[in-house]
Amino acid sequence: MASYLDRLIKRQEESYGEGTTMDPITGGFLLPTGEFLNLGAYGTRADDHRVVGHVLPPSVHKKYYAKQGGSADMMVLVCKKVGMYRWMPENWSMEAWTPPTREQGRAINQLHEHKPITIEAWKGGRSWTREFEPWDDPADHLSGFFRYGVRYFMRGDEDYY
Repeated sequence: MASYLDRLIKRQEESYGEGTTMDPITGGFLLPTGEFLNLGAYGTRADDHRVVGHVLPPSVHKKYYAKQGGSADMMVLVCKKVGMYRWMPENWSMEAWTPPTREQGRAINQLHEHKPITIEAWKGGRSWTREFEPWDDPADHLSGFFRYGVRYFMRGDEDYY
């Protein structure tokens, strides 16, 4: 049986000809490989982020659709299982639920070189958001958050202290 990630990429290949992309504008999720899951074509994102829930088994669909916000919850579940981050190019931000891989860290810093990035990190049912300054190393802060906690993630952010 193919992994969740393999099935996600296959579906996007069938829809758009490419399952992954290096284009942050059409990408919807930053994968552990540092590539984006392709959610669009012709320079724009066409799919909603919640489309990734299709890779979950029918029993999970039934459980999550029974409650309000179920499709968003399924998206988060897939992100955690795959280790991917929800990427929103329209406001140059992402949501993270797992520590970054080296490749994700490089991609995050490359995105940040283009334009300052905002990251919302989730851990233990709580979230923290950080708008990074041009001189920051957001990948280092994100890694530290999952290793050491929120103080590491927010260090240097005077509004936090």
